[in-house]
Amino acid sequence: MIEKLSSSFESSSRPVTEKKLGKVLARRDGASIVIALGLVAVIMFFTIGIASTMIAAIRNTRNAKEALQAEYAAQSGVEKSLFSLSEVIVPFDTIDSGDGVDLGNGVTVEYEVVGQDTDPATRTSGGFRYVPVIARGNAGDDCSFVAFDVIKADLHHPCNWNKLHYGESVDIPLYLNKTDDAPGDRLNPRYTYVDSSDSYIEGGIDLYFTYLYLRTPCVGEQTSSCTRYDVIPVDPDDLVVSWQIAGNCVAKADGVSSPCAILQAFEGNVPANKESAITVFEFAGDDIYELTLAGEEYNIWGTDLEETQGAVFDFIKSKGAWSDSYLDKPVLKLSFLKEIFDDAGEDLVPIPYLEYRIGYESEEGLASSYYVNVDGFSNLFKYSMSSVQNMNSALFDFAVQN
Repeated sequence: MIEKLSSSFESSSRPVTEKKLGKVLARRDGASIVIALGLVAVIMFFTIGIASTMIAAIRNTRNAKEALQAEYAAQSGVEKSLFSLSEVIVPFDTIDSGDGVDLGNGVTVEYEVVGQDTDPATRTSGGFRYVPVIARGNAGDDCSFVAFDVIKADLHHPCNWNKLHYGESVDIPLYLNKTDDAPGDRLNPRYTYVDSSDSYIEGGIDLYFTYLYLRTPCVGEQTSSCTRYDVIPVDPDDLVVSWQIAGNCVAKADGVSSPCAILQAFEGNVPANKESAITVFEFAGDDIYELTLAGEEYNIWGTDLEETQGAVFDFIKSKGAWSDSYLDKPVLKLSFLKEIFDDAGEDLVPIPYLEYRIGYESEEGLASSYYVNVDGFSNLFKYSMSSVQNMNSALFDFAVQN
């Protein structure tokens, strides 16, 4: 009886145990799949993250490389421009330019070295051009980042004025050396010097009414409508800024050349002609001092320092008292002679510089400064550099325009 019961128990319990075991095993298989899928997801997540990081790093490295290539391309354009400048005599017209010079591997450079102001955009509707050229003045901050039309529309904008520091002189050539179609020739306000025949012919730079403007700088931020320094009037006869136009006068009769100039006549240390003298009383806050340098008659001194009554315009154009000679290489010189102070309080505050602008009527302008513009390219990257320097300046300071 016992054996039968035992046998019956074994036969009835085995299928139940195997069935439960199968379910357990089935549950373990499902968990493994879930775990495996989870591990795969985690690995994929980290792999994608690492791959994204590596792709970004590769992209950044490539971008840095191309940006550096664009900068190096611009630097090569600067070197080319400086080499071109070393081979010419200032003032000049346009001496060199390169449009899309291929440096290999998708790297190119564009550059230009411009002296004479011939751009129609820098001439006003009234036919006037300026020194400094519109939008190229150094009295403003970051002029290259201001829209040209904004600066042109406001002639009081600081980017339309240059600085003249105390104790400094600036030379503004009123002539031009040709470098393109007639190298060696020289254009003066009336006569052109022809190098091949060592002679002068009628015709030169189109230069007429000339005006000199001076003002004090802003107190603080440089804007068109800022508050400007007031000058303390120490002595009404103190000459603040002197001007003169000097060159060579070549006699028409025998071709003898001698230095000649027109400048303010003095009685001792005092200007003999107050109308042509720039004294401390001419500066009062927001006022702009204006002096007409063409078409006016002043007491002026000639080559032998004998006082001569004549017109500045006649001297420039070799007319009137100056009609017996050719004026060659005339230069307008401005000099800041007398230190001036601000009338703002008890303490004397030196005014570090004045701002000047010269307006003249001309279709094709002077070459008072040279403008260098360089653009380096590498695929989608561009690196720009520019510089504006006075013709008599040996320093060359480039501004990055990126």
